[in-house]
Amino acid sequence: MTVFALLAQDKVRTLQELIRGGTFAESWVYYKKYHSFQSALGVVSLLLAIAGTVIWGYGDLLLSTHF
Repeated sequence: MTVFALLAQDKVRTLQELIRGGTFAESWVYYKKYHSFQSALGVVSLLLAIAGTVIWGYGDLLLSTHF
């Protein structure tokens, strides 16, 4: 989960770089249109990476049974 979340974060960052505005007005249109959505995806992938790390490190303690 952690590895896939980090790969998703890298993909989001790469896509942001591709549509970031340059000298052409068309690229700024796409940047303004998708920037908030991609920022939200970046936050979600960061939260998934944190959750995956916590589960990876403490997963055995979260599901321990006391019999």
